[in-house]
Amino acid sequence: MDCNIALTGFMGSGKTSVGKELKKLLPDLELIDLDSYIEAMTGTSIPDIFSSEGEDAFRNMEKMALQDIFDTNEMLGTNSILALGGGTVLTDACRRMVRRSCKCFYLRASLETLVSNLKEEAGNRPLLKSGKDLRSTVKGLMELRGPVYESAAHYVIDIDGKTPTEIAVDIVTSL
Repeated sequence: MDCNIALTGFMGSGKTSVGKELKKLLPDLELIDLDSYIEAMTGTSIPDIFSSEGEDAFRNMEKMALQDIFDTNEMLGTNSILALGGGTVLTDACRRMVRRSCKCFYLRASLETLVSNLKEEAGNRPLLKSGKDLRSTVKGLMELRGPVYESAAHYVIDIDGKTPTEIAVDIVTSL
């Protein structure tokens, strides 16, 4: 496999879970969860970064982390499966890097699937602490983000009703 694979989509779409399944199917690729990479780089959790430094600072950290990953991969001649953060491709520079350096897959989910997947962990997601109910918050964010995810992706995978393994198989079949 001679390419980087990026997984994008809304929080709760299963990017990390699908990335783990892809790693099983493509063992020569390294799996990098961008949020975990940033937490390791900064020694701080994502919610704490949002709380202390704000979203703009976090988006800048995402950009620097992506550049570091792509530079390292190029230098070492390696490729990765990147589980991006839900907002990574909202930054123009990140979206351009991902499209240029990866085959990008948008894991598209319905509002119902996202709400179901996020209901237990909404309190740990900085952008879901708006004070509105979860459904209306997710709906509003998806109306803004959905078109951006589609513009960043080379492929769109509809995930409703599928397991992470089934989604990973769909991705490998598309390569």
